Amino acid sequence: MPVLRSSKKLKRISTVGVMLALAIAFSLGMSLANFSMVSSATITVKPVRIADGQLPTTDPNSDLWNSKALAVEVPLSAQQMVRPSGGSVHAVYVRALDDSNTLAIMVSWADDTMNNVEDAQQSSDAVALEWPLAVEASTPFQCMGQLDAPVNIWQWKASQQLVVESTHSGSPVFNLVSNGICKAADVQGIIPMGEGVWGNVVTAEGQTIKGWNVVFSRAYSSGNSGAAEIVPGKTTNVAFAVWNGAPGLREMKSRKSVASWVTFNSDAANRTDLTWLNLLIIIIISAIVILATLALVPKQTKAPQPVATPAIDTTGRPLADTPAGRAMAITARSRRL
Repeated sequence: MPVLRSSKKLKRISTVGVMLALAIAFSLGMSLANFSMVSSATITVKPVRIADGQLPTTDPNSDLWNSKALAVEVPLSAQQMVRPSGGSVHAVYVRALDDSNTLAIMVSWADDTMNNVEDAQQSSDAVALEWPLAVEASTPFQCMGQLDAPVNIWQWKASQQLVVESTHSGSPVFNLVSNGICKAADVQGIIPMGEGVWGNVVTAEGQTIKGWNVVFSRAYSSGNSGAAEIVPGKTTNVAFAVWNGAPGLREMKSRKSVASWVTFNSDAANRTDLTWLNLLIIIIISAIVILATLALVPKQTKAPQPVATPAIDTTGRPLADTPAGRAMAITARSRRL
């Protein structure tokens, strides 16, 4: 019986241990996968901090983009606000890295053809990032900003990159400011760097497809009249637009695919993915699992002790009530004394 009770106790303890291990593994896995257990369902782009001097500011082929950066899929839809409308790209995959001074963002999307020439017969593949010029309590109108809340646009064009490569001068990125539809103007500000490569694109799900990887980079700054305010510690917003220059589509100007504003949390670069709050949640979840397991596992009760059956003689009378039984009891007591 002691061996049986010990076995059941060990089984109960092992059940609790397994449940606890599962709870901790689940919580740690969600945290390490950059799943925020305390955030809303809003799409958020978070730069991952890397060492100074390692930031791939103009290198879409750097291994750091897939080994360090966290991919976020941002859905796009065809632009319908202004004619000519349209747009064929359904999503971009966004990765962000930074060091203590500079932000680098890689935007990737599916594209079966490379179109880097723009003239009267063909258009160029292109992508743009849009930022509020200043971090405001209210977000500017998504489509090119508004009079009292302008936006800063970084636009990369494959055709412009081809010009830069052939002339060895200039930048493939246009730095624009806009305060309304069709009011974008090229300004100096803080000119972002950029570089695009057509080839293999790794999606947020880890699949490899053909398309563009375009890197934008710019120094962190409180901004000015020609540059968006992007600084660690302040949350802002960013939107995306893509033009597919493939023959038959001729996407250019307002014919493009666009994304709604998504949250850009530059403060995430200054803290690890596993926050103290998430650790507290892990402890709470683990405690709940332990208590639930203890409540569900049936408690082991002691087996009832066997009841002694009184001895009887041949006539059916209890032996203790017979002369012989009383004599035996007296003899037993005398021996104990």
